[in-house]
Formats: sequence, structure tokens, C-alpha cells
Amino acid sequence: MIARDITDTLREYALSFRSVLIVGPRQSGKTTLAKHVFPSKPYVSLENLDEQELALNDPKTFLARFSNGAILDEVQRAPNVGDFRKNLKKIRVVRKTQSQTDCL
Repeated sequence: MIARDITDTLREYALSFRSVLIVGPRQSGKTTLAKHVFPSKPYVSLENLDEQELALNDPKTFLARFSNGAILDEVQRAPNVGDFRKNLKKIRVVRKTQSQTDCL
């Protein structure tokens, strides 16, 4: 993996905030970075239609599975997940997407 200057900052933010968003262009290493910095967190891609369906239809149950946090990929596919994340106090989530506008 290419060393990234942001690695330590990402770890610091994860200690201070319940959610960290990694944004960047396609194929720039967002997933690799997230998996490297948070190797103990489960990885869930919302490109997986079963995961996407659960996130869209029951975001509270979707997020409750990750009481110790998770890496959520392609979060723009289930924009309502962010709304429910606010209400789940202990969940730490690393969300990644290609564009900030996908998550607005």
C-alpha cells in the first residue's frame, strides 16, 4: 500500500467523531486506506444488493449489526443510513464515497 499522509489524522478523527467520511475519485485507494487504518472493522459494500436493501428499508437494523463500528462502502446508495446513525450513540462508522455531493 502507498503510504498516506492522512493515516494518522484519520485515526484521530475516528477517536473524536462517530463517523468519518473518506472522499476521493474512483480507484484512488479509499477502500484500501480504510481497511488498512481500521483492520478490525467489518467491511460492508452497499453494492451488495442484500446489504443495500436492508440499509434502505431498515437502516436502524442495518447499523445495529455494527456495534463496534464498520467500514461502509458506497454509502450514497442508501442516503437514509446517515439519518439513523445519529441516533445510535456507540457506533463508529467509516463511510466512503466518490463524491461529497453523493452524501448530501
